[in-house]
Amino acid sequence: MQLTGANHYEFEGVVAGTVDTSSLNGQPVVSVRVAGEQAENGRLAESEAGLSVTADLGAQPDAFARHLLLLVPSVNVADTPIAFAGVAIVTTAKTTIGGPRLVNGVVHSYTVHPVVGQASVVDF
Repeated sequence: MQLTGANHYEFEGVVAGTVDTSSLNGQPVVSVRVAGEQAENGRLAESEAGLSVTADLGAQPDAFARHLLLLVPSVNVADTPIAFAGVAIVTTAKTTIGGPRLVNGVVHSYTVHPVVGQASVVDF
């Protein structure tokens, strides 16, 4: 049985979208939404925890900035897509014009979301 590393990850739920580890131009493509909000500037890296996606979720000056950390496992596929489970962490950082030292109390808060989907191999 010939196994190949998955290059296409699809998931649905509060955190939904696709992550392609490669594309026609050879670069990763990240398209993720969190509760309907499009994540911007998605970046993909491989780590000891699997595939790691980081992205920006928006900010309000002098109030907060939100960021996404999405972890999905590396998956080896034979012929059919393989189900996987991962985790997404949304970080909200309170901000001020004068920097984080002027925030009273807790600066960062976290919301954790389970992620489930299917990994497959797509020919580009």
